[in-house]
Amino acid sequence: MEYPAFASLIMHGGIITEYNDDVKGFLQFYKKLGMLPGHIADNVLPDKNQIASKNYNVLQSYVRKLAQVQDQANRILIISSNAKYQIKVEDAQTYVPPVPVEIVVTSPPYPSMADYVTSQRLDYYWMGYTTDDVNRFKKEEIGARYLRHNSQKNDLYLKNIKLCFNNIIAQLKDDGLLVLVLPEYKDTDSRRKVIAEFYDFLSTLMDLQYTTPRNVDENNRWAPFKSLKKETLSIWSKR
Repeated sequence: MEYPAFASLIMHGGIITEYNDDVKGFLQFYKKLGMLPGHIADNVLPDKNQIASKNYNVLQSYVRKLAQVQDQANRILIISSNAKYQIKVEDAQTYVPPVPVEIVVTSPPYPSMADYVTSQRLDYYWMGYTTDDVNRFKKEEIGARYLRHNSQKNDLYLKNIKLCFNNIIAQLKDDGLLVLVLPEYKDTDSRRKVIAEFYDFLSTLMDLQYTTPRNVDENNRWAPFKSLKKETLSIWSKR
C-alpha cells in the first residue's frame, strides 16, 4: 500500500472515531501517545444521532487530521535518522535470532480478548503484506477473540503460548531477562486459570524476580478491553 493511501485511511479512521462513543477510550489512549487511531476505525460506522446532536464539521476534522499526519510523518523521519531498529514479522514458536538476546519485553496475546491481526491489518498493508498474508496471519493467531466460542479455546491457547515461550526462553542468554505484562481476570472468569497455568509453566524454566499489579486506566480501555481493569507486570530470569 502506498503511503498516501495509508495516510488517507488513517485520516478517515481518525474522523470516524470522533463520531462513535464505542471507540472514544481508544481515541483518548492514542492521543496520549501522539498517534493517530486509524487501524481499527475503518470497521466502525458513525452514530448518526451523535453526529446530529453535536453538529460535527467533517471537513474541518479532515483538515485537522491531515495536519496531524504530516506532523507525525516528520516525527518519524527525525526518529528514524537517530535510531537503529528492525521490524520483523516472525513466528515466535520457531524464530531464532542471529545471537542470543539479553532481554525480551512483551505483552503476549490475552486469551479471547481481541482479534489482533484484524485490528492491526492496516499496519500489515503499510509494511507491504497482502490480504492473503493477513488472512494467513489470522489463522495462525494465538488467543484470537473470534475463537471465544470454541470449547477448546483455552487448551489451544496454552498449547501455542507454551510453544512460543519455550522458544523465546531458549533464545535468551544464560542471565537473560523476560519482562511480561499479562491480564488479571476475575475469580469467576475461566481465563484466570489459563493465566495461572501459564505462570506455572514459566516457573519450571525461569525464576520470578519481581511482580506488581497495575490498574488499567479507564481511558486506556477500549473495546474489547473495556472489562479489563487490572494487569500484572512480572520480571523473570533464565534459570
